[in-house]
Amino acid sequence: NQFAEKFPGDQLGSVCWWCCPALLLPESDATPPPPPPPTSGPTQDSSSSDPTAVPTNAQMGPTVSPSLAPTPTPTKSPVVGPVDCSDLTWPISEVGDVTYHPGEFSSGAKSCDGRVFLSDGLAAKPIAVAGQKVPLRDGSTSEHIFHVQPDGAAIFPNEETNGWYYVSNAEINTTGTAWNNGGVGSLEFDAEGYVVGYRRVASNTRMNCGGGHTPWNSWISCEETDFGEILQTDPKGKKAKVATALGNHGWYESFAYDDQTDVPTFYVTRDSDKGYLTRFTPNAEGMACWNKEADYDRWCTLDHGTQDFLNISGGPSGTFEWITDKRAAEANAQQWYLNCEGIDVSDGTLYMACKKDKRLVIIDLRKKTYTYHDTQSGAFNHQPDQIRKLVHDEDILYFCEDGGFDCGIHGRNDQGQFFTIVYGAADTNEEETTGLAWSQDGKHMYVAYQELGTIYDIWRKDGRPFGGMTLDIKYHATS
Repeated sequence: NQFAEKFPGDQLGSVCWWCCPALLLPESDATPPPPPPPTSGPTQDSSSSDPTAVPTNAQMGPTVSPSLAPTPTPTKSPVVGPVDCSDLTWPISEVGDVTYHPGEFSSGAKSCDGRVFLSDGLAAKPIAVAGQKVPLRDGSTSEHIFHVQPDGAAIFPNEETNGWYYVSNAEINTTGTAWNNGGVGSLEFDAEGYVVGYRRVASNTRMNCGGGHTPWNSWISCEETDFGEILQTDPKGKKAKVATALGNHGWYESFAYDDQTDVPTFYVTRDSDKGYLTRFTPNAEGMACWNKEADYDRWCTLDHGTQDFLNISGGPSGTFEWITDKRAAEANAQQWYLNCEGIDVSDGTLYMACKKDKRLVIIDLRKKTYTYHDTQSGAFNHQPDQIRKLVHDEDILYFCEDGGFDCGIHGRNDQGQFFTIVYGAADTNEEETTGLAWSQDGKHMYVAYQELGTIYDIWRKDGRPFGGMTLDIKYHATS
C-alpha cells in the first residue's frame, strides 16, 4: 500500500494529510482522458411499462434537467496545496432556488482540495483520509486512525442523536488491529452533518470488500479471499463482529436482501471465475429471530437457514432456477456470469454487476427470468423503463465507476440519459469510486476514492436533498 510503504506503523498518524506527498497529484502538463460523454439525446426503449413506487430509501428533491453537453476535459492535472475549506457555505439550512445542474461543468467547481470536479451547483470536501486521524467538529481528532483502502459502505441511523453513521470496509490483505489492516470503520455524524467520531468496529479480518446493510441496521462485511467469511458488524461498535451462516471459504463480494415475501431471502456474490450467486433462506429458527422486535435480537436470523445457488439457462436472456449442487453452480457461473461484484434488490428485481464481461444481470425473482445488459456504456444503457421502476420523474439513479484516472459518480434519469455527476483526477489508472451513500436527510452524498483513501462529503449549494437513489453496481470504464 502506498501509505504503508511511505509511513510504516502509526507514523502516519502525525503527518498532516493535506501536506502528504503521497496524496498530491504530480505537476504535469498531460491532459487526462475525459470521463465518458453523456448520450447525445434521450434513448427510447420500444417497450413500455408503468412506473412502480419508488423504494423507501429514495431521497426526494427536485433537480433541473441534466445537460447533455460533454464533460469538459481539464487542461492540467490539479496540483493540490494545503486544503482550505473556509470559504465553503455549509451546512445550508435554507432551501434556495434550484442551482444543481447534473452533467454541467461550466462553473469549474471542484472539491476544496482541488481533486474532484463537480457538476454545477455542488460543493465537496474531504472528511477522512487513510492513515490520518479524523478531524472532528469540536476541533479535536479521532482516537483511531482512518483505515486504508476504503471500499463498500452504507449509512445507518443514530436514533439517540438524529445523526447517522457511515460504515466503510477496509480492503487490504493484512490482518490485525492497526489502521493499515483489513476491517471495518464507522464515521459518526451529528444531526447537522458534522463528523463527531470515528472508530474501528471490526478488526482481525482481511480484504473486506463489499457488503450490505440488513433490515435490522447491522452491516454485513464480505472478505474477498480464499478463506473469506461473511461477517455481521455493528455500526455503533457496541456489539462484536460475528461470522454468519451465509457462507465460508469464498471470495465474497456483496450482500443484498429481499424482504417483500413472507420468508425473506438474502443474497451474496463471489468475485471469482466460479463465483456463483448464493441465496440464503432462514429456517424456522432463523424466522424466530427475524420476527423479534429489537435490532440486536434479530442478528441471529443469519445463523440458521439453508443455502442454494443460481443456475441460469444461458444466453442474453432466459430463465433460472435455484440448485444445491455447488459444482454445477460453479460451472454455470463460469460460463454465464463470472466475477460478479455489486448486487442490489429493489421491488423483487435483483441487479448484479459482473466485471469480467462488463455485464449487468437483471433478475426478476418473482417470474424467474433474467436479462443481460452492458455496463461499459454505463449501467441501464437503453433501459429507461428500468430507471422508471427505481426513481420518480426527474430523479436520478446514481452509480460508481470501476477503474480509470478520472473515475467518478455517474447517473441516468428516467429517460435513459447518461451523465457524469463528479469526476476526479487520480494518481493511478487503478483508481475506483466506491462506498456511495446518502445521509439520513438526503442532503449529503458520500463517496470513497479508494486508492487515495479519501472519503468526500458532497452537497448541493441550494440546500436541497439529492433526488433519486443508488444501487450497489458499477460503471466499468473501458480504459
